[in-house]
Amino acid sequence: MEVINYPFPKKPNSIHRTAVALGFFDGVHVGHRELIELLVKRSHELGLIPCVMTFTENLSISKKVQSLLYNTEDKLKIFESLGVEKVFLTDFNSISSLSASEFISNVLIDNFGAELALSGYNFRFGKGASASASDLVSLMKNSGKNAEVLKEQSMLGAPISATRIRE
Repeated sequence: MEVINYPFPKKPNSIHRTAVALGFFDGVHVGHRELIELLVKRSHELGLIPCVMTFTENLSISKKVQSLLYNTEDKLKIFESLGVEKVFLTDFNSISSLSASEFISNVLIDNFGAELALSGYNFRFGKGASASASDLVSLMKNSGKNAEVLKEQSMLGAPISATRIRE
């Protein structure tokens, strides 16, 4: 598995025709694993490279997360074991001021070569987390690309989340 730090000084030539799962993936819990399994499945069906875009640990500071369930090294090992071929390890500060449409066009499509983006139902993006998973679908479609959203995953009658796992 190749780990690529973003922003990169110059786009590597090997980034094209990708499917990208988006998220912080703290815990890489059952819901996250479902998303990554869908990513790998859809990548193989469409002839795309299965990739994950996640964030460096400094995101936990901005999100005021008290304790990480997994550090970056642990997350990377899990991603690799699930069949991910590339990970875009992203500095949140480098994209936090982008609008949702700028993120889609400049980061996902132009830099990561995304033909397909995947996220969980509660994914937020764009400046101030102004856009939702449904916005991801419509913005990708408007760009001639595709996006899929994994529905809420639950266990024991409650949604699976890193917050719930911490509790």
